[in-house]
Amino acid sequence: MPRPPLHPERDAALRGPCSASLAAAPSTGYVDDLGATELFDRLLPTMPWNTLINTVMGELHARGKTLHDVAEVLRAAPIDPHVVAAIKAAYGLGCDLRVLSDANRFFIETILDHHGLRGYFSEINTNPSRVNADGRLCITPHHDFHAGPHGCGLGTCPPNMCKGQVLDRTRVGISSNTLSAVATKTLSAVAGHGVGVC
Repeated sequence: MPRPPLHPERDAALRGPCSASLAAAPSTGYVDDLGATELFDRLLPTMPWNTLINTVMGELHARGKTLHDVAEVLRAAPIDPHVVAAIKAAYGLGCDLRVLSDANRFFIETILDHHGLRGYFSEINTNPSRVNADGRLCITPHHDFHAGPHGCGLGTCPPNMCKGQVLDRTRVGISSNTLSAVATKTLSAVAGHGVGVC
């Protein structure tokens, strides 16, 4: 879909509250729907979120759940129609929408594709994911925290991603005449942190 012209006179960033939820489903609903609630609850206090989701994906694969099964649960997560309308309206005004999320690429792209929203976003900044030769979804950290800390110094970021650093890099790459909208969190509560724009 062709992007409307940008409006330099509106040099601003479109932001919304992080608590705004795009999805009506509980943030860990996909875990329940795939039968991994006990595992998830047991592991949650023992490891970072990104590692937890990768571990759960490995266990689901070992139990015979396929990538298709995971995708079907993700597609079932509803998105608030007001948020969809806001995304389309911002895009229609020439906003450059970007995703900044601690979820993972497979989850985000699956949800965006299902709701016909992927084309509204110029960039997705999140944890990488890939499907291995056995068909298992593997989620890796945006920042390899095993190699060393990301070094933001705030102490409040998860070890796998400092959104502030990603946002700073994004701001540097955006000209002062660009109207930018940065959608953060995931585009479905299935990633576990709620959903919204921030």
